[in-house]
Amino acid sequence: MSTESWHLSKSVPVSLIFVMLLQAGGALWFFSKLQSDVFINSMRVEDIEERSKVNELNGQGAAIKISVIKNTLESMEKALRRIENKLE
Repeated sequence: MSTESWHLSKSVPVSLIFVMLLQAGGALWFFSKLQSDVFINSMRVEDIEERSKVNELNGQGAAIKISVIKNTLESMEKALRRIENKLE
C-alpha cells in the first residue's frame, strides 16, 4: 500500500479556463434569450386577450343586430299577412 495521500494538481490549462468562460457566456446568452422570449410571448398573450375582448364585444353587438333584424322581419311578415288577408 502506498502511504502517499492524493492531491490536486495546481496547474490548470488555459484551454480549460477558456472553455469554462465560454460555457458561462453561453449560459448567460441562453438565459437572456429565454427571458426575451418569455417577454415577447407575454406581450403576445396580452395582445390576443385584447383581441378576444374586442371580438367578444363585436359578437355581442352582432347578436343584438341580428335580434333587431329578426324582430323587423317578424313585424314585416305580420304586415304582409294582414295585406294578404285584406286582398282575399
